[in-house]
Amino acid sequence: MKSPQKFNLLVSILLMAVLFSSCGNSYKDRQFAPLILDEAKLLSDETKGWLKNYKYPQGFVFAVRTVDTIPKSMIGVKADDLFKADIKLHSDPKAFKKRGVYLLVSKNPPLIQVRAGESIYLQTRWGGITSGKKYIEKQLLASQGNLTDAIKEMVKWTSSDLPQAVDIPWYKKWILQDIIQNLYSEIDELGLPSESFYGKYLLAPILKTRIVELKWFNSWWITYALVAAIFYLSKLLFSWIVVNPITKSTSPKVGNTIRLVYSIVVGIGLTIPSATSAIILSGSRLEDQIALKASGFSGIENIAFHPELYNESTSIWIALLLILLRIIKGLGERNNILGFALLPNSQQQYIYGKLEEENPIGAFGLKMMGTRIGKTIDVSEEDFLEEPYTIAYLTPLVDDVKAGIRWGLLGWLFLPKALSLAALYFWLVPIGTGLLMSIITIIAWIRSK
Repeated sequence: MKSPQKFNLLVSILLMAVLFSSCGNSYKDRQFAPLILDEAKLLSDETKGWLKNYKYPQGFVFAVRTVDTIPKSMIGVKADDLFKADIKLHSDPKAFKKRGVYLLVSKNPPLIQVRAGESIYLQTRWGGITSGKKYIEKQLLASQGNLTDAIKEMVKWTSSDLPQAVDIPWYKKWILQDIIQNLYSEIDELGLPSESFYGKYLLAPILKTRIVELKWFNSWWITYALVAAIFYLSKLLFSWIVVNPITKSTSPKVGNTIRLVYSIVVGIGLTIPSATSAIILSGSRLEDQIALKASGFSGIENIAFHPELYNESTSIWIALLLILLRIIKGLGERNNILGFALLPNSQQQYIYGKLEEENPIGAFGLKMMGTRIGKTIDVSEEDFLEEPYTIAYLTPLVDDVKAGIRWGLLGWLFLPKALSLAALYFWLVPIGTGLLMSIITIIAWIRSK
C-alpha cells in the first residue's frame, strides 16, 4: 500500500507544479494592443504612433492616460482610482485588471505614475518596478518637464524589466501564494502611503514629534514610547470615565460584553501608532512624497527609507530576525491571559467557570483560541477545560511559529530590504508593550510564590 500512496503523492505534487507553472498562461502568451487615453491632449501624433507601434512584452496589458491637473494631496489615490475606472474601457477588461500596466501622466504636477494589475501588483512593487530607486529616477524625468521623453523612457524600462520581476519560478509562486493566503492582513500593513493615513489630526502630531526627535536626539524609540504611553493612559482614562460607569449600571453579562467590545476596538486602535510608521515607506515613490508635503508634513526626507533600500535584497540575518520577532509578537499579544495561565489548574477552572457565567462571549472566544478549531492543532474540549488559560496561551504558539517562518521566507525570497525593515518597525510597539506587560506579570507571579 505504501508504494501506491507514495506514487499518488508524487503525481499530486507534479500536477500542482504543472498547475502553478501554467497559471495565467492564457494571458502570458498573448500580445495585447496598448490603450491610449489622451484626455489632456499631452501626446503628439508622433508619440501616439510610437506608443501604438512599440513592441510590448507578451502577457502585459499596457495603457497610457493623460490628465491635466491632479490635486497634490490626492495624487496617489487619484492614480489608483483612475486605473480601476479605466479597466472597463479596455477591449479585454479581465486581462487588464489582472496584468495591466497603467501609466498615468499628469501635466500639473508633471509626473508619471505606474500602477499594476492585481495578479502582478506585489511582484512589480517588490521587484522595484512601481517603487524604489529606479522608479523614482524615471519619474524625475517627467518632473523636470520633458513629458514626451519621460513617457518613452518609462515604457522602455517597464517593458524591459517587468517580465523578470513578475515571471518567477513555479515553486516561488507556490510559496508566495501560501504566504499571501496566510499573512494577507499582516502584509497589508506594508501598503504604500497615498494621500493620507489616519487623518491629519492623528498623524501630524506623531510626525512632528518624530522630526523633533531626529533633530535633537537622533534616535528612533522616543516617539514610539511616547505614543504607546499616551495610548495606554488614554485607554485607562476613557475606561474609568466612560466604560466603567456604563457597565456598573447594567447586568454583569451586559457589562462584560461591553468591556469585551471596547477591548477589541481599542486593540485595533493600537495598530494605528505602529501603522503611522508607514511614513518611512514614502521614500519609494514621488507621488507619496508630493502628497505628504502637500498635506503640510515637512522633513519627510529625514524619516523615509532611502530609495536604495528598495533595490537591495533582504539578507538571511534580517530574515531570521523576522522569524524570531514575529514569534515574540504573537506571544506578547496574549499577555492579557499569561497571568491566568501561570495559575494552578484548579484555579484556572474556577476562573473560567466564573467567566462562562458572567461573560459567555469572552469565554467562547477563549475556548476558540485554545481549541484552535480548523487551525493547525485541534485540542479537545476536555483537554481545554483541564487548564483553559494555559492551553489558550500556548496552543496558538504553533501558528506564531508558522507565521514567523512565512515572514522569514517572504523577506528572504521576495521583499526588498526596506519592506523587511518596515515590518520590523511596525512590530516595535506591540512587541515592546506585550513584553513589558508579560515581564510585569511574571515578576508578580514569582513574588507571589
